[in-house]
Amino acid sequence: MAKRTRQDRKPRWFDEGDFTGWHDRITNLLACEPHKVAKILADELFGYEVHDVHFEDLQLEPPLTGYPTVFPDAIGAVCATPNDKKKQVLYQQNVVLEFKEHIDSLGAVMRQINIYLDRLNKREQGEYQAYLITPDLRYEEAFEAQQIYVLSDSALLGGLTPTEVSRLKQTVDSDDKVLDEFRYGVNSGVPEWLIGKTAREAAILTQQMYNQLLALEGDTLGPAS
Repeated sequence: MAKRTRQDRKPRWFDEGDFTGWHDRITNLLACEPHKVAKILADELFGYEVHDVHFEDLQLEPPLTGYPTVFPDAIGAVCATPNDKKKQVLYQQNVVLEFKEHIDSLGAVMRQINIYLDRLNKREQGEYQAYLITPDLRYEEAFEAQQIYVLSDSALLGGLTPTEVSRLKQTVDSDDKVLDEFRYGVNSGVPEWLIGKTAREAAILTQQMYNQLLALEGDTLGPAS
């Protein structure tokens, strides 16, 4: 067996495989519409109604020197002004962004982002928050346990913001509660078997009765000749 040479070995953190069409779409969005990405991050970071949301000192693919030299997809500061006039302050948070269409290794991505944070926090006075933008949400809980926050790419590529998702979920939960609380009463046209049942229970009973009817029709017709 031939011995592997130094040239055969893949350099550590050489992430050329990340540069896919999907990666280009996210990078292009951040370059051309940074305010859109900033608004989504501000929604996550500040948790308040804010305006004048923007990036300051946004850099794409900046080299972080050291061994090895690494290249986060973007770094910058998300800035916003609170809508509450009593709070005359500027919210600002330094962020480092990494884009991954696929996560081949949880440990490798976690180590890569931690190198970014170590270099940046030593270089800058302000502490950085890491965000991983990906459609691959299998390891979301593990990343967030390490303070590496995960954003689904759908929020950036025309989907809902985290706040809108939360509000939609609350609406759905509220509708479910209404369905569970409603019960059929004694009214004209309501059969006895429906009285006192919720809408969910009525739907289940109706399906059961329909299945029984199909079974009876099958027995009446008998086996096909």
